[in-house]
Amino acid sequence: RVCSPASKTSLRLPRPGRSEVTRVIATLRHVQRLSGRTALVLGGGQGDPDSPVVGIGYATATTFGLHGAAVVVVDRDGDAAERTVDAVRRAGGQARAVVADVTVADDVERAVAEAARVFGRIDVLHNNVGAARLGGPEELTLDEWRATFAVNLDSVFLGVQKTLPHLLERGG
Repeated sequence: RVCSPASKTSLRLPRPGRSEVTRVIATLRHVQRLSGRTALVLGGGQGDPDSPVVGIGYATATTFGLHGAAVVVVDRDGDAAERTVDAVRRAGGQARAVVADVTVADDVERAVAEAARVFGRIDVLHNNVGAARLGGPEELTLDEWRATFAVNLDSVFLGVQKTLPHLLERGG
């Protein structure tokens, strides 16, 4: 019973029906839907440890960990990757940091190999790397232009190219 102090009346709350119980059970199953799987998060490091804002890669990695996945956090900043790994572990997940430049094929291949070696499989790839250099042809150099495309496009291509055999092996 719930009593309202203002009216001194009581109200009977309905008991959960079968549909509510089924929904709760489905939710609990959903929470661990990545249990036994490995997720590779490219660009998963948390940059500023004092910032109240977290990055998308950090949020994704910790969410994957909450859902039961082992998470491999790949970032060019080792400290940032370790901060995310610590958060995943605090959330109860398993995690590993790998320092790599995702615009370099050998680095991406090494990160993928490390994920497969440590956790035995790769089931999820999250490409989270991106950069913006503002300006037009008058402000940007050709090298800056190419570096932006390498970060925004080459990293996705390399991540998929190097991870795809593992994903296909798992039926993904």
